[in-house]
Amino acid sequence: MKELQIRFTGAKGVFVLAVIAAIIFGKNVFYYRTADPGALAAIRPWIAGEYTRNILDNAKRINEDRRTTSGKLLELDKLDLAFVKAAGYSKPVVCVKISVNGHPPPFGSQSRCFRMNNSALLGWSYNIETGEAGYYMAMFQVW
Repeated sequence: MKELQIRFTGAKGVFVLAVIAAIIFGKNVFYYRTADPGALAAIRPWIAGEYTRNILDNAKRINEDRRTTSGKLLELDKLDLAFVKAAGYSKPVVCVKISVNGHPPPFGSQSRCFRMNNSALLGWSYNIETGEAGYYMAMFQVW
């Protein structure tokens, strides 16, 4: 039984490497995304729920006054998400900058990344929170 061997040397080798590099580079350039408002609208309830849970847990733990707690909960109405960047195509990763009432968030980091699902029929949906490394891995579709 003969084995198939393919060798690219000289000009053919350079051409093949150039084509492979162009495919990888083109994939990364063309799959940067801009997040439409639907992506940010899908993330907002998750972040607001997380902050609400933390505020209520802290209020129970330190026996905080109900008026103070309700004031903190009303501030969550002013939750602002600013789109920073997005990458990937099958399960894009969207990175956002979070502020509550013009200030850094009370819990967690100000800059967070989320892996999302995007469907033409169902729109954007939240999948899981990922780190900054997840953004760079999404460019190469590692997972």
